[in-house]
Amino acid sequence: MKINIIKRQILDKIHPGDVVNFDSKAAWWNFPMRFIFSEIRRAQRKKFGEESRYRDIHSMLYLGNKLFLSITVPCAVIEPLRISRRTKKVTICRLKGADDGFSDEWLFVMRKAAAELAGRGYDYLDLL
Repeated sequence: MKINIIKRQILDKIHPGDVVNFDSKAAWWNFPMRFIFSEIRRAQRKKFGEESRYRDIHSMLYLGNKLFLSITVPCAVIEPLRISRRTKKVTICRLKGADDGFSDEWLFVMRKAAAELAGRGYDYLDLL
């Protein structure tokens, strides 16, 4: 399946601390999600400008050990990489100078912060 190939390619290239961004589209019949995606993009374009990657609809922070922090409805979770069949584009962002990875101390702080966020309530209006 194509999604499994994409997952494997992503997991082969990323380091803890990388952010995986997804540009997806809602099903044609799912008008509430189409509206929400449209409003997310509008707010991001207004905040970051036309030249930005404002079309990304979801991001996941890689924590290592094939686990990601995902801020999603109804609450933030730590989970394996999840890719929708409706994903159109995937990009990976890495901090400049972090190609060799982060120190164990930095990774500990990042994972601790992610654990504190996991379970926290969240909804789409938080994006606007």
